[in-house]
Amino acid sequence: MDGETIVVTAAGLVVPPNYIREMFQLDHGDQIVRRESVIGRGKTRTALTVTWHPVEFLGLVPDLVSTAVGKAAGLTDKVLTATGRKITHGRDDMHARTADAREASHLGVPIGASILGLGYRWSDEAGIIEFGEVCLPSMLTIGYPYELAD
Repeated sequence: MDGETIVVTAAGLVVPPNYIREMFQLDHGDQIVRRESVIGRGKTRTALTVTWHPVEFLGLVPDLVSTAVGKAAGLTDKVLTATGRKITHGRDDMHARTADAREASHLGVPIGASILGLGYRWSDEAGIIEFGEVCLPSMLTIGYPYELAD
């Protein structure tokens, strides 16, 4: 993410949609921390992200609901340090689809443009630590290194 900027467009407690409520095993009406950010390089928008965290993390990491410049980076590490938890399981799911109005507006593409949707879950034995949703515009190459254990 060299040279990229992160602009947090929304951060706060919300009553989540059903798929998030079920994933985090919340009761109807329970709240969760939701953060929405746009990542870009100059005038080019490279991603729209939404992350979700259990509400109990907010008392330990108040920056989860901050939209201040400079407080967006490193939040997962802050959560892990504050909670004493460690991500031991992960799952990524990706699919190509078309952008809805909100996604298109944030990414600077037409409604219905092709995008790549990515969802990731990071958890440990106690449950989900972070769930993230990422939308990437077409013609953007992504890659990441990884190591394989014996």
